Amino acid sequence: DGAAGVVRTVDALLRVLEGAGTLDYVATSYGRVKTADTKAVLFRARAFLVDRVDGGDKGEGEGPTLRPPSMCVELVGDRFLRRMVRILVSTAVREAVRVVSDSDDRQEDSALLNIILSGDRKACARPAPPEGLIFVSASFGNNRWGRKILPNDSQKIK
Repeated sequence: DGAAGVVRTVDALLRVLEGAGTLDYVATSYGRVKTADTKAVLFRARAFLVDRVDGGDKGEGEGPTLRPPSMCVELVGDRFLRRMVRILVSTAVREAVRVVSDSDDRQEDSALLNIILSGDRKACARPAPPEGLIFVSASFGNNRWGRKILPNDSQKIK
């Protein structure tokens, strides 16, 4: 239950941000901030496990191969700062591991929110490495933010 517990905790940490309204995400930015405003709204902030399936069309009659589950993080916001997503994900994972490995069994759902509210970049983890991260989409204009990118938690990603 270790990995699944971490993913559930990352989800709980992110969902607090989902309902928090406009926040200053300067703590999750990287390098020199090149914008006057570092405030953003996360309309959707969630994490869940997804199955990964490698295609099976490599010859020799091999079928698809089911790989170990991966964590999917779904973030929908009105804007994102430089490396904000990578820093937000790595900090959420770090905090989730702390909660899961703590013998106290109490979950601190506001830990990530408290870091963001502090505005302290040093309180955040280093950016998650880009390997394994997949950008799904970006939209601007009149697109509805509420449309889920992934229709359900059990969708298989090929």
